[in-house]
Amino acid sequence: MGIFNFFKRDTSTADQSAVVIGYLRTQTSQHLGHPLASKEYQAACASAAEQIKSVLLPALAQDKVTQQAVVDTLSKACGSRLNEAFGEYLILIWVRYGLIQVAIARGQVTHDEATFAILSQALLNQIKRLADQKS
Repeated sequence: MGIFNFFKRDTSTADQSAVVIGYLRTQTSQHLGHPLASKEYQAACASAAEQIKSVLLPALAQDKVTQQAVVDTLSKACGSRLNEAFGEYLILIWVRYGLIQVAIARGQVTHDEATFAILSQALLNQIKRLADQKS
């Protein structure tokens, strides 16, 4: 290893974290119908905080195996940006859950097909595929 290689920064984790967090934010933005940089997007995400704390987190805590897998996957993919990535993950789960509730009301989906555990597992699988593609 040359002397200049020693000082070279490993950007693979930084790139991977940008891809994963960018994916989560983009998906949330598309579902909300607001551009990422808009005040509406920021307001929607901020307004969901209390519901996420009081409704989503306790529901997700019932499936500790999946949530540990989510944390492990995000930790591996995002490193030092784990907290940011997990926050974006929670927001996206909440937004998708809201959309599923609309589909349930319309009779397009049954309540049993739209649990937090199912949504969480589906998003975990998407994140794993995304992280595997980038690594």
